Amino acid sequence: MTGRDVNEKHWKVLKISRSEPSELKIKEKSRTYSSEECKRLVDSIQGLKCVVFDCYGILGFIKSLHTYYILLITKRREVGKICGHPIYAVSEYRTIPICRSNRWKYIYNSTKETRYKIQLSSWPKMSFMFLCNPIM
Repeated sequence: MTGRDVNEKHWKVLKISRSEPSELKIKEKSRTYSSEECKRLVDSIQGLKCVVFDCYGILGFIKSLHTYYILLITKRREVGKICGHPIYAVSEYRTIPICRSNRWKYIYNSTKETRYKIQLSSWPKMSFMFLCNPIM
């Protein structure tokens, strides 16, 4: 997973292992990349299936019966300011399984797992969740 600042000058990389669905292994690269370096890094990973969409942050990770899911903030709305910095409420989020879909397809599509995914997607809107941009 890659992330960038508002000006698209500084990029960071978060490695999430997808080898075992029952384990969550995350490593943040300490290095900051340029846009070109980040693109080269992503292009160099063989077999990588890229899904590109905007998100504003990570709500967290949830372990279901067999695998982990990442919850990503996909919509936000400004609800106020603190010392001139905007505060946002989470309007929408997206749930993405971390397991490799081709290797663990039977787990992801199992009846119990499908029931769990439906319950997870029916959570109320996250209007009680707030975030702000890092103040540096």
